[in-house]
Amino acid sequence: MAMESHVTEKHFNNLLPLFQDHPLARVAVWHINALRQEGLSPQMWLTERELASVAEYKSERRRKEWIVSRIALKRLLIRDGIVHSPLHAEIRKNEQGCPRVVIVPPDAPPAEFACSIGHKNVLVVAGYARNGAHIGIDIERRSWRLQRVRRRFVALNDKLLDTDDSIAKYTTLWSFKEATSKLLGLGYACGFTRITCKETSPEVCEIIAPNNTVLDGHYTWLFNKYVIALVTDACPRERAAFAPQPTRPWFEQWQRIRKLKRLRRARAMAKISSPLKDPHKL
Repeated sequence: MAMESHVTEKHFNNLLPLFQDHPLARVAVWHINALRQEGLSPQMWLTERELASVAEYKSERRRKEWIVSRIALKRLLIRDGIVHSPLHAEIRKNEQGCPRVVIVPPDAPPAEFACSIGHKNVLVVAGYARNGAHIGIDIERRSWRLQRVRRRFVALNDKLLDTDDSIAKYTTLWSFKEATSKLLGLGYACGFTRITCKETSPEVCEIIAPNNTVLDGHYTWLFNKYVIALVTDACPRERAAFAPQPTRPWFEQWQRIRKLKRLRRARAMAKISSPLKDPHKL
């Protein structure tokens, strides 16, 4: 799922979907300068409440990151057919500070999806979860600084399959723990060393939260510079509830069909043998 080598960080403007095989989450990444290059107006994408929120930021860069990340999320919702207008979706925060997508379409009941947003340098990543799942997303750039402060976030049982690149290892672990803290709505208060990350197969991890909850983690590298971590609160065992139920074996289906035929035949014979009743004589 890594980005093709001929596509560079400086040249992509289109919304780039990630983790497309994930059964619960929809994620996409976008370039922060695409807003200006594509001529998109924030007034066309943000509700009045969202425009009032972004006006509170004093930093121009923070305002830009805030606007681009939310437009990216709304573009993803429109692309998936969840809404037809960006003004029918609004990103709000619940009591724990976790963002939620509130869908208020005309002539339809409102709906909510858990969502998550992250940004690093010139990239923003946004996503939402379906089937009532929760989601946490983080994007981090390769940095040797994380190796120097690894004792602040690495747990004893953390394990990644490819450990030859220590910088990539610690960058991935940090991104996973950031994403987990976003899902839990606790931030740094959850204690990163209390979060355990074990890679069970390439780019798939089992995350153990501080309350021993098992979370499902996926990650991918972009341009060999950025790692994007996705965490949902539905592990493979729990995900079976959303899968279609298996059909009956062929012999059970055959026996059931024969039984239904016998019942229909018996009912038909009962109608023939019983005398017809004249409704006028009742």
